[in-house]
Amino acid sequence: LADRSYADKSLNSLQSAVKVFEDFKIAHDYDNYQDALTDYQYCQYKDATNTPGYSAKVAELKQFFNRTGAAKKDTPAPSNP
Repeated sequence: LADRSYADKSLNSLQSAVKVFEDFKIAHDYDNYQDALTDYQYCQYKDATNTPGYSAKVAELKQFFNRTGAAKKDTPAPSNP
C-alpha cells in the first residue's frame, strides 16, 4: 500500500512538471509567432516605401503568413473512371 501511494505521488509530481513545461513551450511559441508577425509587418512597410532589400525578405516570409487562416492543402486530382 505504501509503494502504491509513493508511486501515485511521484506520478502526480511528474505530471505537474510536464504540464509546466508544456505551458512554457506554448507561451514561448506564441511570443515567437508574435515577434515574427511584427517583423513581417515591418518588412511589408519597408517594402512599400521601396527600401532596398525588403522585397526579397517579404517574398520569403509570405509563405508563413497566409491570409486565409488555414494552411493550404494539396488536393489530389480526381481520377477518371
